[in-house]
Amino acid sequence: MDWVRRSRSGWAWLSGSDTPLGEEVEAYRLTLSGAGFQRTAMLAEPVFTYSAEAQAEDGLAGAVNIEVVQLGTAAPSRPARASFIQGV
Repeated sequence: MDWVRRSRSGWAWLSGSDTPLGEEVEAYRLTLSGAGFQRTAMLAEPVFTYSAEAQAEDGLAGAVNIEVVQLGTAAPSRPARASFIQGV
C-alpha cells in the first residue's frame, strides 16, 4: 500500500511537483489491526508491503483496519483510516 503525503507547511501546489515536506524528516506510523491482532510499523517513506507471511503470522481473517499518522516535528498528524476485507 502507498499514500500521498501532505505538507503541513505549504498547501500551494505551484510547480506541479511534490509539495515541501515541512518537517525535519519524513516519518509515519502505520497500524494494522483486525480480529485478534495489531501490527505497528515505523516508516521513512509513504509505502508499506503487508506480505503474505506477515498476514499469516497475524492470523489475518476478515477485515483489516489501517491507520496512518505522519510524525511531525511538533506533533503527529490526525490519522488517516481505511478498512478492507481480505480477498475482496
